[in-house]
Amino acid sequence: MENKSPGIRLLPIAAVQSIIGLKKSSVHERIKAGLLPAAIPVGKRAVRYSSDEVQAVAEAMAAGLSDDEVRSLVRHQHAARARRAAELRAA
Repeated sequence: MENKSPGIRLLPIAAVQSIIGLKKSSVHERIKAGLLPAAIPVGKRAVRYSSDEVQAVAEAMAAGLSDDEVRSLVRHQHAARARRAAELRAA
């Protein structure tokens, strides 16, 4: 599923599983632990994940970053997402 903004792709959980190489329950555990970015609500009962955010975390994991470093990356991603939302609301 793609968003209308160029370069922004929103992925279903199955794609996240494929990129990260973990089962659905492990993906959710990592999200709870702050080791993967939170889902983005796209409907009443549907969520997706930012491909850029997931890819950045996958690269960090592959580079051997510690859990604390990955958590920091995810916190920065969430902060950037919040800033962007504020910008869009103000526009």
